[in-house]
Amino acid sequence: EFRRVLFRSLDLQAPEGREALHKLAASADVFFGTSLPPAYKKLGADYETLSQVNPKLIHCTFSGYGLDNAFSGYPGNESSARGLSGLSSLTLMPDGTPLDPGYLVLNMYAASLVAVAVQGALLARLKTGRGQRLDVAQSEAGTFIANIQAAHYLRRGDVPGARPLGLNYLQCRDGLWLTSAA
Repeated sequence: EFRRVLFRSLDLQAPEGREALHKLAASADVFFGTSLPPAYKKLGADYETLSQVNPKLIHCTFSGYGLDNAFSGYPGNESSARGLSGLSSLTLMPDGTPLDPGYLVLNMYAASLVAVAVQGALLARLKTGRGQRLDVAQSEAGTFIANIQAAHYLRRGDVPGARPLGLNYLQCRDGLWLTSAA
């Protein structure tokens, strides 16, 4: 069953804005927010408050660093999350200078994690009848991507660095690159 999706702009600093949020939350399936984690409690939009209004609510937050750690109060962005997660160490120039991958890989990957997490929470709610709090952080998404290199580091102490191109990259006569996989 598909339900109607509502998009509203509310001033949660005003009591009437918080009241409107709670009224919407009472019949909502999912609450999604991208504010700094400390703001949710202050504005009455935290999981504890909204789950009292609607125990079936899925409360999903997306931030740079997550809800509960030393960095939670800081704004996050793609490049700082890449650095903190170790992902920047996987794209280095031969001299060791980090190379920007050219697209917002963590934004896209973290958005995929949000989608999967919400789907999983909705399925769990079918069995339990209860909602849950979901917390997705860009830096954690980077850690997931960098996990193979992190395992090499933790096992053998290998620090990722510039690597020669693998066998699947071939430079053509015209200077362009061809990649293939078997």
